[in-house]
Amino acid sequence: MQQLKLMLLSLLLILLCLLLNLLIIKGNTESSLIGVKNFILYRNEVAKQETPSYFIKYLNKNLNRIINYDNSYELIDFGCGDGTTLKKLNICERKIGIEIDKSIYNLAVNNCKYYANIEIINDDICNYHFKNNSIMFMYEPLWLCKDYLTIYYKLFENILKCKKHIYIIYLTGLKKQLQEDDFLKYNFNLKHKHKYGSILLNRCVYIYSN
Repeated sequence: MQQLKLMLLSLLLILLCLLLNLLIIKGNTESSLIGVKNFILYRNEVAKQETPSYFIKYLNKNLNRIINYDNSYELIDFGCGDGTTLKKLNICERKIGIEIDKSIYNLAVNNCKYYANIEIINDDICNYHFKNNSIMFMYEPLWLCKDYLTIYYKLFENILKCKKHIYIIYLTGLKKQLQEDDFLKYNFNLKHKHKYGSILLNRCVYIYSN
C-alpha cells in the first residue's frame, strides 16, 4: 500500500509539472499559451544553441512592419553556424554568413550551396567591412567566449567607421551578454523588444539601430 501511494504521488507530481509548464510558458503575438510540445522543442533548441524557430517565424512575419528597410539591405548573420538560420530568415534578398570556425564554415557552405543569394565567409566578424546598409543578426555568438565584450566593442567601432545604416537584431541566449549601455555607447538605440518563452527559459529579441 505504501508503494502504491508513492507511485500515485510521483504521478501527481509529474502532472503538476506538466500543468505548470502550460501555465508559465506564454507568448505575446498570436497565442497566450504554448503547449508542452513547443516547450520541449524550445528546450532542445536552447540546448543546441540553435535559433528558436518561433523567433524566425516572428521576424519573417513582422520585421517589415517594425523597421524601415528595403531590398538594398543585406542580412549579416554573425556566427552563422551551419547556415540554417540564413536559409530560414526571409528578410533580405542578399544574405551573408560570417563563421570563424573552419569546420562549421564548411558545413554552412555545403548546406547553403543551392542558395545563390547566400554567401558564407570564413573570418572574424571584426574584419568584416560593411559595404551596404545591413541588418545584422546575432544570437549570442560569443556565449562561450570570456572576452566577448572586447570583440563586440571592436565590431561596433568598425560599424561606426563604415558610416552605413545598420540594424542589429540581438536574440538573447542562455545569458544576456550585452546590456543597453553597451549599445548606447556606440550610438545604437533600441527600436523594438519582443519577449517569448517561459519564466525559466525566457528569451527576448531586441532590435537596435544606429
